[in-house]
Amino acid sequence: MRKFTPKRALNGFSFIELAISTSILAVMLLFGVSTISDAMQRFTKNQTQLTLYQHLENIANTLQHEQHHSLPIDTANPAFPNSPHHDPSQLWLAKIQNSPIARLEVTIQHLKKDSNDWVPFQTAPFDGQHSRQHPVLQITLSPHTGDPVTGNVYFSLSATQYQLNGLLRHLKHAIQLYTNETGTPPRQLSDLVPSILEELPNNPYTNMRPKLSHTEEEVDWDYQQQNDTLYISAHSHPSLSLSWPR
Repeated sequence: MRKFTPKRALNGFSFIELAISTSILAVMLLFGVSTISDAMQRFTKNQTQLTLYQHLENIANTLQHEQHHSLPIDTANPAFPNSPHHDPSQLWLAKIQNSPIARLEVTIQHLKKDSNDWVPFQTAPFDGQHSRQHPVLQITLSPHTGDPVTGNVYFSLSATQYQLNGLLRHLKHAIQLYTNETGTPPRQLSDLVPSILEELPNNPYTNMRPKLSHTEEEVDWDYQQQNDTLYISAHSHPSLSLSWPR
């Protein structure tokens, strides 16, 4: 009987040995490609997260500079769809276009003093004596793919002209929103509550007043309409005034 002897391929390897070696090499290559692909995905995810955190820091700094702390933001669900030039959600939507951010959300948590501690206003007993004047903003950035990132912005309670200027800009913004939504400017600042603002802000240079209607701080501000121009200033600092066409 003739003995079977595998035919030899190049370099003295049999075709069976060459096939097995090729299969092993292919598996190793596939495993290596998969490992590299996984590493690249992790690297891309980490880069995306880093970029989102950089955007988060920039947005937080902008919100602090603008003293924007009473109007929530959700670029996917604008609160004032008929006011694209004044609705903060639509304004921010324009800012995040062509970026890795698919959605920006800013929710507001108000704090109050309770037994010398700051506690969430919503969970503390409402006695009508405390202002929703101490906000914490939670910012959430959702990318087009991947997990969202979040961060908080705490506002200073100290009386500074920087903060006062921010509050004047905030009131001007609310008046513009009211004007655009109703077709006419508010007759008085209390008209802004509650359709635009939960509460009129306190001038940090004055004492807070007991809260019942949440319009008590109206006396802190000087709001006027003269011909076709609107004016807003603080009684404590009349030289700090904003004006704009109605």
